[in-house]
Amino acid sequence: MPTVSALQNALGGASDGFVANLNTAASGAASLVFSSYLGGAAADGALGIGLDASGNAYIVGTTSSSNFPTVNPAQQAAGGGSDTFVLRLAAAPRVNPGGVVNAAGYNLAATSVAPGSIAVVFGTSLTDGSSCVPPSCNQTFEGGRLKNTMAGATVTVNGVPAPIFYALPLQLAIQIPVELTGSSAAITVAVGGQSSTPQNILLEPVAPGIFTFNASGQGAGAIAHADGTPVNPANPAHPNEVVIVYATGLGQTTPSVPTGALPSGLTETVTKPTVTIDGIAAELQYWGLSGCCVGLNQINMKIPAATRTGNDVPLLLTIGGKQANPVTIAVAP
Repeated sequence: MPTVSALQNALGGASDGFVANLNTAASGAASLVFSSYLGGAAADGALGIGLDASGNAYIVGTTSSSNFPTVNPAQQAAGGGSDTFVLRLAAAPRVNPGGVVNAAGYNLAATSVAPGSIAVVFGTSLTDGSSCVPPSCNQTFEGGRLKNTMAGATVTVNGVPAPIFYALPLQLAIQIPVELTGSSAAITVAVGGQSSTPQNILLEPVAPGIFTFNASGQGAGAIAHADGTPVNPANPAHPNEVVIVYATGLGQTTPSVPTGALPSGLTETVTKPTVTIDGIAAELQYWGLSGCCVGLNQINMKIPAATRTGNDVPLLLTIGGKQANPVTIAVAP
């Protein structure tokens, strides 16, 4: 029997069960995604299979083998001449087509991502079933770089490991590696020895997105006063005040900062952005990487003196001919 990415590559005894995963969109040998023997040294057989909503397989059968493979078993050893077994096979990770987007603007401004930017990966079975999301769970640094493993998952883009910010079974946040070049790249997620089918993502030198307080890419932008407090209707910005806009995807910087690393000082983007508030150009005082977080851009700008007041004054960011998702800012006299 042909095996692919098997847990057990050969017949273990007189008879074994087997399990296979077929891709119905393919034909011939290409349709066999996964197949494996299941058994020990004696006679075993698989009798039934079911799937849950996440694609995990649950297999039941009988075994006469004292060495039937087990992981975290409810019953540690064979109980008699023949036992029933039940096992769970985790589904292979899958990245949704078009499922890699800017973590700030999502696909509201563009369907591409820029090297060095923070991106979100949508799919299924992207972790080992666990989750790691701030503030209860945070990624750590190793050797000065943000680690590229979390919740059993690793991500590579064109073979380059990508740092992971948070991990959920249906969603990962990663940094697109800085060193990528070209107009496209292949992303792969690996969990528990299984890898997703590579998905193609579009790359552009800049692909800007502005973070928003509601994390939807719409509404009030993630904008702070100089003291770090958020700009909102209860604490609005004022004309001639310098505020900080948080974004990602503004492209290469000078000096360049390696993938997963924090900048060691002021690090400006190679291309200067423009920001308008209600159509009036703002004076920019800094545009580059934020010192707090990997892949995070910040723009320090002065609110134009003639800016009208309101809780939802439009703010637009453009860089390299690409416009970010439109957001709003609260401004008072």
